[in-house]
Amino acid sequence: MKKESYSFFSGIKAIDAIRSSGYKNAAMALGELVDNSLQANAKNVEILISSFKDRSGQRSVTATKNIAVLDDGSGMEKDVLRRALRLGDGTRFDEDGGIGKFGVGLPQASVSQCKRVDVWSWQNGFENALHTYIDLANQEWIDDFTIPEPERKDIPEKWLSVGNIFSETGTLVVWSNIDRLNWKTPTALHRNSEFFIGRMYRYWLNDNKASINMITFDEDTNEIDDDRVWEFKAVDPLYLMEDTSVKDVDPPCNPLFKQYGKPIEKKFKIRTEDGFKEGRIKLTFSIAKKKAREYSETGNEAGNLPHGKHAKKNIGLSIVREDRELELDSRWIPIEASKPMHRWWGAEIKFGREFDDIFGVTNNKQHAHNLSEMISKDHDYFKKEGESFKETEERLKRDDPKNYVNLVVSKYLRKHIKQVYKKVKNTSPKRPKDEDTGGKRHDITSVKSTNATKNRKETKGKTGESDKYDNLGLDELKELREEELKKRGYDKLEIEEILERTIDEERGVPLKYDVIRKRIDTNAFFSVESEADLLIIALNTEHDTYDKLFGILDEIENSDEDEYDLAELRNKVEKANDSIKILLEAWARMEDEAPLTQKSKFKEARRLWGQIAKEFSSFGEE
Repeated sequence: MKKESYSFFSGIKAIDAIRSSGYKNAAMALGELVDNSLQANAKNVEILISSFKDRSGQRSVTATKNIAVLDDGSGMEKDVLRRALRLGDGTRFDEDGGIGKFGVGLPQASVSQCKRVDVWSWQNGFENALHTYIDLANQEWIDDFTIPEPERKDIPEKWLSVGNIFSETGTLVVWSNIDRLNWKTPTALHRNSEFFIGRMYRYWLNDNKASINMITFDEDTNEIDDDRVWEFKAVDPLYLMEDTSVKDVDPPCNPLFKQYGKPIEKKFKIRTEDGFKEGRIKLTFSIAKKKAREYSETGNEAGNLPHGKHAKKNIGLSIVREDRELELDSRWIPIEASKPMHRWWGAEIKFGREFDDIFGVTNNKQHAHNLSEMISKDHDYFKKEGESFKETEERLKRDDPKNYVNLVVSKYLRKHIKQVYKKVKNTSPKRPKDEDTGGKRHDITSVKSTNATKNRKETKGKTGESDKYDNLGLDELKELREEELKKRGYDKLEIEEILERTIDEERGVPLKYDVIRKRIDTNAFFSVESEADLLIIALNTEHDTYDKLFGILDEIENSDEDEYDLAELRNKVEKANDSIKILLEAWARMEDEAPLTQKSKFKEARRLWGQIAKEFSSFGEE
């Protein structure tokens, strides 16, 4: 009988390639070990950190010496334990519904952080634990590259004295000779892993299917540091779960978000080695409740409050495989990625391991690269000349099922993420003063109108009240505008935004106009405010015509090219066009109702307004 090889590499040749295996950080590497524990039906997992006083720097800090992961799972028998440390091997390949699959988790994740990995596992009391190891700092071990046959060996006393969950069955994995840990102190390790691990295992933690704790103790005395004992809590990027870490920041409501529409469930037939299998995908979307987005009584924006800062760390699409998050992918944010309002929506895709090949799940379970590639691809990318969208999908379904599934899923994701984002944008609460500066920096219309105004003065001698400040320098103008805006009641942030948009520092040019959005407590569709030399046109967001005109135009501007077909686009443009007609018809009725003594004034105002509009719109054109 041929003796089986237990080579560590199992065909892989380079240590450095293994150690640089793409784990984003220590939290993701620890996640692989937690995966193994949960796969072994553990109810409790403890991350144990031995620490020491590092006095090498200017001040003494509590630094990490060794890290261990202890669980009360089913443990491993001798052969399974030996195979668990061998790359590309393992016993989880054929388990339905399991987190593991690739046979690289424990060894690959461990050596990405350290050179020595010791594993004890037991099935009849920890006093009878079997032990084996990997040692990349030992030349003899490297020369042989063989996982030693597990032998009976006592668990070191320091781990026994601090671990709380040693039971009849379980496993202990210890990392020592740690040389690639990016967070050097236990506090930093917890702070940076809190959201990663809390999100990764939120379905276990929230449903009380498992607990995960981190315990720090002194390497020399084995004394537990009570200030560095942490319990991981569920972190839900959709904010639909109640018992999560957001409770610790005293949110205005719990849950913070509400579900947006019904979850979308899609079924696909997936080819496997045993034939076809039906796989299900579930897409869920959420939006922050109004109370969660309101300004505080002191005028602080919700995003700057503790629950808003918590939400800022959970922006993107949560990709969940077998109830375990692979990643939170912020690349799915549709537009205006820097805007803080993206924290106020959530999106999640859940699927089983049968979709691993289709979505391109990496062996370290951190990414689904085929799905992510669809961010920049749509029907047009796959479409052949003369094909309709439906024909393209039918062809892919028949000839390229992998891209078909990714295309269909990404279409739903893009569409609904855009919808929920627009909902957030269009229902954003107003500041306490109900003002919103809006607009864009150096808007092209403001530049054009400013130049046309200058031309009217130079060629026709037409001047206005605000022109009396034209002889002032740029710095004086800026100071005067700031003073006038402050008197008008604008806050510091609003003033900074207006000045940024209306003063071109590079070219030393002040713009004459700024269009903002603002609630006005009158029936006026807009107001004109003169702030020194600046004319601010405030569109009344409370006016019925505002949403029917600018709301529709904003919706079209923020849409993708393929979001609306020609008929839908025509319909929206027609509605905006109707709103403009209504505005003109309302003006006509105002003139008709005016007393005879005022009719001529309205007609003259209409004529003069039309003349200036003509000059502004055509200025600079051939």
